[in-house]
Amino acid sequence: MNSGNLVRYGGQAIFYLAFVAVVAYLSTSPVHTFVPSDHARVTVTFAHLGEREGECRPLTEEEKAALPPNMRVEEKCPRGRVPITVEIWLDGEMIYGDTIAPTGLHRDGRSYVYHAVTVPEGRHYLTMKMRDQVETDEFNYVQKKEVTLQGGQSLVIDFSAQAGGFVLRNVDLEAADVR
Repeated sequence: MNSGNLVRYGGQAIFYLAFVAVVAYLSTSPVHTFVPSDHARVTVTFAHLGEREGECRPLTEEEKAALPPNMRVEEKCPRGRVPITVEIWLDGEMIYGDTIAPTGLHRDGRSYVYHAVTVPEGRHYLTMKMRDQVETDEFNYVQKKEVTLQGGQSLVIDFSAQAGGFVLRNVDLEAADVR
């Protein structure tokens, strides 16, 4: 091995060691916190299918006969879904409110909700509302909860129609007091 190769390999080793040292330092420092120690994070995140835009109707025998045999069904339903309207209130102040259109080329997919807000720690009163029905101004899902949030905690508001509405999940399980 000649001296040119030694210099080249030595230079590469020094460069790699410096690179590894910088990566190791940046992986542990500076320390970053997502939520200040005296605040908590409330995140609203879920996907939901609104109701169909219209009623299903039965097909007549003539309409069924006009369809190919492998596509014959008893009723025809509209493909599109209605947008959902969501409102989240914390201590009487709206922290999130929006009407979310369904996704998809034919507006037949889920509506996706994501919003995060930082709030002071302590006891709070949550009111969660959602409307996913056709032609109504009333919210068909309304829930009220009292929550106690501690600093650095993250509360996730999810939605499950099978569970009957909004579901609160606490990321820091030992810090939660959800009633």
